[in-house]
Amino acid sequence: MINMQSDAVKSSSAELREFARRICMHIAASNPLYLSREDIPESARQKEEQLFRAQVFTIKYNLITIVCVIYNLVILSIWL
Repeated sequence: MINMQSDAVKSSSAELREFARRICMHIAASNPLYLSREDIPESARQKEEQLFRAQVFTIKYNLITIVCVIYNLVILSIWL
């Protein structure tokens, strides 16, 4: 079940129902393993947290690498 509210004056109830239907279809198509936070086992939560931290580390490393490459290109262009 989904509970929706809208402050938009121009939104019709039919538009909101269609929007809610599409959101629900998207959620159902993703085949969620859990329906609420309370349903998630601690082991699954820890595993997802580890994966997320690894992804953040990789992104940070890649950004640092890109900045270093750009810096070196700028320095190199000054010397040329």
